[in-house]
Amino acid sequence: MPTIDYDSFQKRLVSGLRAAWQKVRAQRPSETFYMFGVETDSDATVLTPFCNTEEQFAAEHGTPEYPIEKWAVDQDSQLYGAGAEHTAELQQEVNQFVMADGQFVFVKQSDPGYAERKARLMQIFERALAELDAEGFFGRGDERRKVALSVEIVDADEDEWNTMIEIMKRLNPPESIEPLLRLLEAQEAEEE
Repeated sequence: MPTIDYDSFQKRLVSGLRAAWQKVRAQRPSETFYMFGVETDSDATVLTPFCNTEEQFAAEHGTPEYPIEKWAVDQDSQLYGAGAEHTAELQQEVNQFVMADGQFVFVKQSDPGYAERKARLMQIFERALAELDAEGFFGRGDERRKVALSVEIVDADEDEWNTMIEIMKRLNPPESIEPLLRLLEAQEAEEE
């Protein structure tokens, strides 16, 4: 069965995310970044850095306003996977649970260790972003409040969606995610 070197994974992820953020920021120095994070899937077999900028969203979607879609991870965006070469080795490490030695070995929820592996990886993804943030890597004060950090889950079910929101609340100053939370409240009120 494939394994992950958990002892070094977070340290390597911090390093990879730092390099990814620095690269994309250097490539787009005049753009306003408002999101950065890690995207995974329900089985935690994917690891892709992502970011969003006001300018990129406006260019791709025609409006710089705050519709709920602005907060989504757009896999068709030019910024999806920006700097992923710095986390590629880690992506292979988590993806080995889908393919190992050329064989399909997809981990199922009923497999021993599945829940522990997924929980550990989700914690590591969150802690890596929190560690960078604690260093002031995303700025301090007003500058920090401009960027929302996130661990996104592709095609999240209701529990996973709630987990994503809770992670965002733990990672960010309230001002960073206030526009998203207002939109979610409005959407919930419309659905009632």
